[in-house]
Amino acid sequence: SISALALMFVATSCEPEENQGNGGVNFDEITLDGFYVYGEATGSEDITADYAMAAGLNEVSQSKRGGMYEKYIVLEGGKEFYLVLNEAGNYTNYGAELKDYDVKELADNPVDTNTVVKRGELIVGNDAPAMKVDKTGLYHIVLDLNLEGDLLYPQIVVADVQWGVRGAMNGWGFTAFDAVEVNAETMTWKMENVDMPANGEFKF
Repeated sequence: SISALALMFVATSCEPEENQGNGGVNFDEITLDGFYVYGEATGSEDITADYAMAAGLNEVSQSKRGGMYEKYIVLEGGKEFYLVLNEAGNYTNYGAELKDYDVKELADNPVDTNTVVKRGELIVGNDAPAMKVDKTGLYHIVLDLNLEGDLLYPQIVVADVQWGVRGAMNGWGFTAFDAVEVNAETMTWKMENVDMPANGEFKF
């Protein structure tokens, strides 16, 4: 048997060395046009590349979906955040009145999961409400502008990210790790006293 399975990710930050041949410009501090996660919940007041959202992928086809953006980020519970669009230094707030939805109710076909996500209709501009999560953790934020018109409305989805294991120890189901430490710099999950058959395979 395996007495413990541990999964640990450590993210560190440091000041980059002065770039050669570009006058010492730190390109990491240049704010490009695009969408960013901004607010007290991020633990920072900056809008930099660290908080930029990426082009969203269709998980089935792994192709980019037009008008969809996503970001994995640690958010502090009970604190506010927005999504912000930067256009040449002009900032526009994007928000939503988030409510809990069971993924089973959102899927076109029934799915075997108890995952609950927060979702709300997109509100843009000065009326965009600040958003919050209940507890500090790693979250997956998705902004979908619904350019293809296949959703009920443009929306923001915020999902609590769970790390876990599946394999011989649980019949290839899903067993979540216990979150030992989750913050903007260090994320640690742990699982103890796992019964593993000899030569049993597993995946994180």
